[in-house]
Amino acid sequence: MKKIIACLLAVMMLITVLSGCLGATPENPSAQQDAPDTNSGDNTAPVAAPEDAVYEMRVIGSQGGDERATLLEDAAEMLREKWPGFTMVNESTQDYAQKIRLAFSAGEGHEILYLDDLNQQVLMQGNHIMEISSYIQERGWIDKSTIGAVEFNNLRTPGELYSVPFLMAPILVYYNKDIFADIGATDIPKTVDELEDILIKARDAGYVSMESNGVDMYNKLWMIFNLVQNTASKAEIDDWYYNISSSDGMRDAFIQFYELMIKWEEAGFFRDDYLGIDYDGATALFSQGNTAMIVSGDWDLPLFEMSGLNLGCFAFPPPTPTDNPYIVNAVDGAWALNANLNATQREIVLDWIDIFFDIDYVIKWYEAGFTPTVKGDYSSADVSALKLESVAAIEPTRMGFYLDNVKPGYLDFMVTHTQRLFLREIDTAELWENLYEEWSRAD
Repeated sequence: MKKIIACLLAVMMLITVLSGCLGATPENPSAQQDAPDTNSGDNTAPVAAPEDAVYEMRVIGSQGGDERATLLEDAAEMLREKWPGFTMVNESTQDYAQKIRLAFSAGEGHEILYLDDLNQQVLMQGNHIMEISSYIQERGWIDKSTIGAVEFNNLRTPGELYSVPFLMAPILVYYNKDIFADIGATDIPKTVDELEDILIKARDAGYVSMESNGVDMYNKLWMIFNLVQNTASKAEIDDWYYNISSSDGMRDAFIQFYELMIKWEEAGFFRDDYLGIDYDGATALFSQGNTAMIVSGDWDLPLFEMSGLNLGCFAFPPPTPTDNPYIVNAVDGAWALNANLNATQREIVLDWIDIFFDIDYVIKWYEAGFTPTVKGDYSSADVSALKLESVAAIEPTRMGFYLDNVKPGYLDFMVTHTQRLFLREIDTAELWENLYEEWSRAD
């Protein structure tokens, strides 16, 4: 949930001045050999590269950190088997939106981009990334992806595809199996009422039923998002998320489940008087072993394993029984191509994306704790029991939105007004009016 939203407002403000042009450099001779090719329907064969040609490509996205950097370098090494002169310059970082803004405003946009939904929309509006539907079709990337994954970043442009995803960010319920055994919770809850029964048992046995940060409100928001998306219709969710229309069904669902969170707080299911401001605070408290459950992202799974506790996980249950509920599980990001690549550069970047569908390579990310969108046989992977359990929990579910991602800055707005609700400064009806007003406001 630590998304790059703060920089996006600045990006949107400067969108009119953004421009992307890749010039020829001594390190990039292919820019001299080929004319720019921005038409995804033009399948002109790339010019054959001289044996000593060097193709320096800059990669940028949210793939920061040493572990991800190593995995990206593995991909670069694989690509050099076909393109010996390929050199990757990895500029990935968690605050990549700022780098993108600066690069494109200077006319030096990156060749390979790993974008979240909102950053993709910004670059699309400036015509800085390539429409790649024909290549996605030709290379079979949709068939190799989890249902709905390719469409996720591209739903705002029906019939046009600008990116191909690689990782998901699923939210699950992690639970202490020893506490569940102690309170006699033998079955995984299938509905929110069954979950509430377990919350009651854990509280009555002296445990913290559900860990949640007291200030950033992320854990509570994720629970609300899950419940809203299993209550309002898919059409209502889509129209709201894409800022088309807001229905009574959305209003009623938000109000209903905000009221449920207030009820759960008053029932004593959350830690008393906890006002930790650090997102990792709730994760650390859960790992101490006196909390029954926490709703969190798969990025925290390695931290939970380090606790040494006997843990399991399951999909957050819907209000009514269903075999394939929606869970908050957005695409983490997707590969996109600079619109001004020439034919050879374009072919190199398409081959780069192909590597992220090579199951032997994808397994490396899986073993590192990530959740790929790529379908395949992962049975040879060396992963923990908790990781296998998380994959099994996700399998029957449908991908749902982080509803705070409806527009830049909306997460901060939701957090602020959710805090006001829990401080009893406003009621749920007033909260919804505030959310709706901000949702309606033109950017």
